[in-house]
Amino acid sequence: YFYTEIENDNGEGRWRRAEADFYPSCQDWSSASVAVSGNGKTVATATRGCGTIEVTLFVNLEDTANEVERIPSTNSTDPSDDRTQHDVTLLRLGVYGVADTAQASQIPLTLRLSEEGNVIAITNNTHVLMSRNAGSIDDESAPLVQIVEGGDVMSMSGDGDMIGVDSFLFTNSTSETFGVKIYGYDQELDSWGQIGSAIGHTADVRSTAMSVDGTIVAVGASDWDAAPLVFPCSTCGPDPGRVSIYRLEDSSWMPMGNVLRG
Repeated sequence: YFYTEIENDNGEGRWRRAEADFYPSCQDWSSASVAVSGNGKTVATATRGCGTIEVTLFVNLEDTANEVERIPSTNSTDPSDDRTQHDVTLLRLGVYGVADTAQASQIPLTLRLSEEGNVIAITNNTHVLMSRNAGSIDDESAPLVQIVEGGDVMSMSGDGDMIGVDSFLFTNSTSETFGVKIYGYDQELDSWGQIGSAIGHTADVRSTAMSVDGTIVAVGASDWDAAPLVFPCSTCGPDPGRVSIYRLEDSSWMPMGNVLRG
């Protein structure tokens, strides 16, 4: 379900269930993700199943042209559901489908929307897929395309021109190491290039977040510096997890303060 904040007659804010329900094409889907644009006007959902990754884009009725398909309302029997008093309707702008080449049905998806909701990015466990200038009724005008290699953890700047994604870095005879690589979009060349070196070297990247302007990145990860190839690991010790924060300075990522541990 989707919810939006509205103002009642007394000027008080409250959450109201929007007049939209979401049903993916594949009923046997295995993982899903949802994202909201920075301005709160666009919502995207993603599901993985039936050999396909499907992304559906919705936008608030008051911000969209009338010719966009209206999502039918449901016949709710919930007495607290008073949508008839406040018409909060989401419209479906388009469905973006792409073959799930990774075939990693149990691995979660990470979905991101830009500030304005016109850039969609999603991971498929081998690459980051992106659609720029999204939101057209004709989903062929802005298809999801592979832009960089990466895993299933991702962050994005407000304008969609920078992303951070977990990546395999290196391995040796006993362990392997992962981190987050930051990429920037060159509009003139229409291509992506890595910015600085990989950050947050760890045994397992669990999350990452990026500031709106892309100059600050946080990495949530295992407190182990590398992942042992053989278990049990008698020398690993406990793993409380850690968060490392970096700032972009002269094309290099510099640590900000101390590492935060759980």
